[in-house]
Amino acid sequence: MSYDSRVYRILIATPSDVEEERDAITKAIQNWNNLNSFSKKIVLLPLRWETHAAPDYGTRPQEVINNAIVDNCDLLIGCFWTRIGSPTGKEDSGTIEEIKRVSSSGKPVMLYFSKRGKDPSQIDLEQLKKLNEFKESIRSNSLVEEYVSIIDFNDKLARQLEIKVRELEGNKDDDKVVVNTSFVSIDDGKLKDKEIEEKVFIPYLERKEIEDFISKKDEYKKYRDRIISKCENYIQTNSRFPIVFGMLNKSKFNLTDYLVEIKFLSDNEKFEIGSLGATNRNYIFYRDICSREVMRKLNVLDNEGFIKKEDGVCSFTYKDTSLQKERLKIVHPFLVIELKESAKIEFETTIYADNLFTPVKETCAIKYNVEKRKINLSEIIPDIGEFVKESDELF
Repeated sequence: MSYDSRVYRILIATPSDVEEERDAITKAIQNWNNLNSFSKKIVLLPLRWETHAAPDYGTRPQEVINNAIVDNCDLLIGCFWTRIGSPTGKEDSGTIEEIKRVSSSGKPVMLYFSKRGKDPSQIDLEQLKKLNEFKESIRSNSLVEEYVSIIDFNDKLARQLEIKVRELEGNKDDDKVVVNTSFVSIDDGKLKDKEIEEKVFIPYLERKEIEDFISKKDEYKKYRDRIISKCENYIQTNSRFPIVFGMLNKSKFNLTDYLVEIKFLSDNEKFEIGSLGATNRNYIFYRDICSREVMRKLNVLDNEGFIKKEDGVCSFTYKDTSLQKERLKIVHPFLVIELKESAKIEFETTIYADNLFTPVKETCAIKYNVEKRKINLSEIIPDIGEFVKESDELF
């Protein structure tokens, strides 16, 4: 299956005594492509003068190579052992000229120096001297890597190549990952601002008023607990408000196999937050046959769709297979906040995905301005006679 991808051209710059390393660099690039190119829609293209430059009569050889591949590369990987290379007429070697040319253009350069042993009789001392001089000249303004074996070189290159590709991606302003995470209006299903304020009304009724009302008639006293429970449930229900999160993908590509983690601080004195169902969970057989204690332990293990509390920090996660471009998707589970007084809650969202090099972090906050509204018992139980009659039928 074909797919669009971004191509980064990687120049391999080395003298002639590190042929094994040149092959290792090419292989490392190919391995990266095998693992990442489809999911990240990125392809790394290794450039070597032997395969990407053609003969050109009447032009300085290194200039031909510069025009063909050096000036068009996105990243240079250089490697040295005991030689610096052959002079070009401008620099001590073609490798050095390539490194300086790429570096002066503001593009990244990765340099590796071998500490492997070599038969002294095969070392060109003049070449080694110039190499040491070059290494000393860049020491103050360059971070270089050394390796003691090809295995060591492979390990370091694979890890550091990933870092450089992330840097290349980070510098692509037109291809940055933009995922807006915020609250969703339950009225129109649209994404709200990241900082919102809401005025809410919470009902309250003095317990003494309820007790005084019940004491008026013996038939009310008979159902005292049920009347009180009805009032408490009404007040509690009308003190709860939903919080719905959504994600809008404004990037130029789809997110694949992503996971969202949302964290916030708990404040039991001002509010409590619980989850409203876990629509993305598959309940299995133990749901109806295990004890509550067993279910509690299972829910701790299976955290998807449940709020986890640890050291005052609450968190929950949501995962899905794809978030398409310009698509708004709701994050499950829905949250329900029970307010006790005015409060501001800040949420930290982290998005992980197979085709993201680094997680995307977003923050949003909601401030509830609470006003308490005095109510009468008649608002809770409009027809006390009918309520008592229903109670008789229940019992």
